Amino acid sequence: MWDKYSKHSFRYLSLILIGIGIATTLAFGRSDRDKSFETPVHSQETKPLKFNIGPERDILISGIGTSDDFGDALAVADLNGDGQMDLAVGAKEHEPGSVSNLGAVFVFFGPLTDAAISATNAPLTIIGPGRSEIAGASLAAGDLNGDGIPDLAIGAPKSPNGNIAMTGAVHILYGPFQPGNITISDEADATVLGPLMSEATGTGVAIGDLNDDGIPDLAIGSTLAGRPVVGEVAIAFGPIGSGPMNLPDVTDLVITGTVRGEDAGDALSIGDLDGDGSNELVVGAPGTGFSTFDATGRGKDEGTAITRIGIFYGPLENSEEKIKFDDAGYIIKAPGEDENEYFGGAVYVGDADGDGVNDLAVGGMGIVVGERIGTGQVSIIRGPLDDVNFFREGDHWSNQQTAKIKKAANLIVSGESAIERLGSAIAIADINGDGITDLILGSNGANSSNGEETGTVSVMLGNVFDREPTPEASGTGPITIFAIIAIVAVVTVGAGLLYIQKIRKAPTVA
Repeated sequence: MWDKYSKHSFRYLSLILIGIGIATTLAFGRSDRDKSFETPVHSQETKPLKFNIGPERDILISGIGTSDDFGDALAVADLNGDGQMDLAVGAKEHEPGSVSNLGAVFVFFGPLTDAAISATNAPLTIIGPGRSEIAGASLAAGDLNGDGIPDLAIGAPKSPNGNIAMTGAVHILYGPFQPGNITISDEADATVLGPLMSEATGTGVAIGDLNDDGIPDLAIGSTLAGRPVVGEVAIAFGPIGSGPMNLPDVTDLVITGTVRGEDAGDALSIGDLDGDGSNELVVGAPGTGFSTFDATGRGKDEGTAITRIGIFYGPLENSEEKIKFDDAGYIIKAPGEDENEYFGGAVYVGDADGDGVNDLAVGGMGIVVGERIGTGQVSIIRGPLDDVNFFREGDHWSNQQTAKIKKAANLIVSGESAIERLGSAIAIADINGDGITDLILGSNGANSSNGEETGTVSVMLGNVFDREPTPEASGTGPITIFAIIAIVAVVTVGAGLLYIQKIRKAPTVA
């Protein structure tokens, strides 16, 4: 029977449906506003190109084990002497069998063309020398023994030096390399050993000619060196000998951090950035040092978080006096002030746009993208980066000593998911053999088909500056949308039931 209570119930049911409809519209509308990709009209003098690695990757290389940190380090060179570029990938937490944190390096001989590749099928695997030595934390390739064939330097920041535990080391294996499974302890031709316990020698490593003598030099980062602990970079001018050697005995120059806890030397790269024929050394300091210094020279009551990179212009010379990080030719700071951005945890000098001039790529694997925590970003500044014309300011360049990366970047690649940490490592090289350089990016926390948090390496083939960003799918995830709808529906229904109950209990007026 259609009575007044039925009328009230019907009316309120209508209100419930309208409320759910409004909630759904707002949820989808807000998600479209917040998450949709607006394809910009690009001008390299105004805004940088922006990409999400998900729809842009052409090759995905997957790690093997959970929390292996696969993609934490990269090196590219012709390692087997066939004329093609090969890719070495570090996985410093890899645990073969029951031995914890030996670390490993997986080598993929080029050219690489398959869209999906697994480290399970890597032609060459190099296993760390000992338990918990985390070999593969850093990688560099170059001809250190002068035979014309690239060698591989592998950082292991917890390797011992004799009876001194966890000094860290860089292990050098001479090329060429062949398929197989080998161990660093059996195959290392030279080892540079850190001098003191827990200095993390080998966290960063780079190979290149820094003093213009035509011989490759070796730069090694020790992120926990210095008193106070600021991090240091030791440079050994080539030629580099064979066998074991202590780092202080071969060091010709030291660059030292200047802010406590900044981890100077965590990432290193060598290359000619200003086009003068001499190589520069780029030093990452991503460790979130805290400074109480301000521009006026007066102290601050509260520290300011700093994550940054420094460019030291070549040629460099022998010196008994340490060079301070603050004396770098240029310093580039993180895009924000979040202490977890880890900006400068990866740096690479290479020609990303194919114009014959080197560019600079910098990773910040902890950078938050939208609402995605720990997604990570890689920013590229087009070269030349000289000491006169450096940072973009409108349609020209301004001579600044310090700037944030967002003022200088010409291109930004962001991670796809939270906690994948895109930008844990970077390389720029022609990995598919088509004559055009490709962009290779590590994500040491990404999930893959092999499991959760295995780590991955993504490759964007060809000149990234010739791409137009692929629009991302709009909308908040379905969990968020239905959570909003459910909450509104529960509240609305609950209120409706109370309202109907109140009406039924109301006294009837005669």
